[in-house]
Amino acid sequence: MRREKENMALSNSHFFLPDDWIDTLLGEVCLNPQYGWTTKSKEKGNVHLLRTSDITSGRIDWDSVPFCEKEPSEKEKYLLKNGDIVISRAGSVGYNYLIRDPKESVFASYLIRFQPLINNKYVSFFLNSPAYWKSISEKKLGITTANVNATKLKQIPIPLPPLLEQHKIVEKFEELFTKLDAGVEALKKVKEQVKHYRQSVLKSAFEGKLTADWRQLMSNDELRVLNEKEERFKIKIDNVDLPELPKSWIWTQLGNITKPSKEKVDPNKVGLTNYVGLEHIEKDTSKLLGYGSSHEVRSSKTKFYKGDVLYGKLRPYLNKVVVADFDGLCSTDILVFPKSKNFINKFLAYRLFSKDFVRFANLGISGVQHPRTSFNKIFPFKIALPLLQEQKKIVEEIERRFSIADEIENTVDKSLKQAEKLRQSILKKAFEGKLTEKWREEHPALISGENSAEKLLEKIKKEKAKIEVEMKSKSRQKRKRESKLSSKR
Repeated sequence: MRREKENMALSNSHFFLPDDWIDTLLGEVCLNPQYGWTTKSKEKGNVHLLRTSDITSGRIDWDSVPFCEKEPSEKEKYLLKNGDIVISRAGSVGYNYLIRDPKESVFASYLIRFQPLINNKYVSFFLNSPAYWKSISEKKLGITTANVNATKLKQIPIPLPPLLEQHKIVEKFEELFTKLDAGVEALKKVKEQVKHYRQSVLKSAFEGKLTADWRQLMSNDELRVLNEKEERFKIKIDNVDLPELPKSWIWTQLGNITKPSKEKVDPNKVGLTNYVGLEHIEKDTSKLLGYGSSHEVRSSKTKFYKGDVLYGKLRPYLNKVVVADFDGLCSTDILVFPKSKNFINKFLAYRLFSKDFVRFANLGISGVQHPRTSFNKIFPFKIALPLLQEQKKIVEEIERRFSIADEIENTVDKSLKQAEKLRQSILKKAFEGKLTEKWREEHPALISGENSAEKLLEKIKKEKAKIEVEMKSKSRQKRKRESKLSSKR
């Protein structure tokens, strides 16, 4: 029965292999996989608890990995070692990580440990290849995106070249990916610089630097007349200890220029309309990713209108702010600031999007699981308020500069996608034997006879059987010792 299952899995293989390679299964080239330790995590302790969330970024920051609330009685059984590979079985299904120089740590129950009996780097690279991810999503293997188990992972086909060729493939990967990774890191730095540039633009905008030339073109009399027409001095606050502002600007508080809408609506009692949740607003970009339908939600929601500013008060550090370009309903975790005679809506949105406001909003959050701010907390935020006409000019200057930043970011994103396509192409070629074609032609003796893939698989099976016998023997001996100690008590 077992061989029938293996043959079925192998028949689903995605490989067209060189003659010197053989098709096998992940479970055939590793020790029996092991599920992790079940316990809660805590901030301090002696033994780290590695979780799925700790590996999904592609690197482990051991300083942020929590500790076991309860350590396993058989700690050695779960301790992570150099060369171990852990694979996520739920949540981020299929994500994996090759362990290198771990701190004293065990792996959590949603991870499965594989211990390769061939080149562990070769296996690790394979577990990031298109063929592996195709197996993860393939219905033929009974694997879903929701979860996976050790039995299914063992059945994933993996191409097996001779051992010396495995080393050569890893060498090729490291050579090519070192250059590729350096390029990717450089692109990511550019993205980070663009992010800082946007905040720098906002800082200059709200200090009046972007519109300094515009104000010079306006005479003092023109500015005075505009000021008097707007009657903004009614909301002016004492500017003691506040920076000096350009002429015609005043200091005020956020709560003096706007109040959040209190118009609530039952989605079941209105016609079909657009619904905006926090999930529809992209963090740190001020962009709306999409919207849902009012028929998909329940309970009271806040009504908003085209031009209103939508501000996410849940986890304000995510910086979710957008100006609505249609009418609709939104989550009650979004504050709706209606259009006002005091500000241009995009001016307010950009002000709430600025780094100093984000810091201020975060000072007033409450709640551990779902940290929120509230209007009462952000009401006192001090805003330097220019004329409406200058606000419009400020928005124009911000958007002109942001459009340039967007072009740079789009170019970087395209380059990052191309880099990932190149990485996947290299992985695909490698596991089809194309990266080492010339090497095989030049070194036939290193891949034949006792060095062949067939002989390697035979050795692996013998080594695996030997290790498993030793492990069972150790387990029996341990049980005997424990039994003796128990009887003495």
